[in-house]
Amino acid sequence: MTNLNSLKLLFKDEQSKVGYLHSVFLFWDTGEDGNFKYFADMVLSSCPYDPNNRKIVLKFIDVKNFNLNEVNGSLFVQVSIVDISANQMEDINFSVKEEENELFSFYCKSFVFE
Repeated sequence: MTNLNSLKLLFKDEQSKVGYLHSVFLFWDTGEDGNFKYFADMVLSSCPYDPNNRKIVLKFIDVKNFNLNEVNGSLFVQVSIVDISANQMEDINFSVKEEENELFSFYCKSFVFE
């Protein structure tokens, strides 16, 4: 199994334990190549009302075409991360979107989670 497939399976397993959208943070900074890029950090939690709940942080690198729709209250989200690297779009390897409520969508070069 490739590292990418392992990462996606680990994320899918973790997402089944947490899923409430806690926060989204979009920012720009210099990437490893010294050029400015957009980054997005997303925090998912197991229970929005418990300060000691379990959380995971998704970090998306080189974000493009970021769309965020209206967010009302505490929502359980279903994040879909699809490998689209075969499409050969420059600096875009993943399509990311929230499936259930269509809250957000964007493309990115890579991602990690902790």
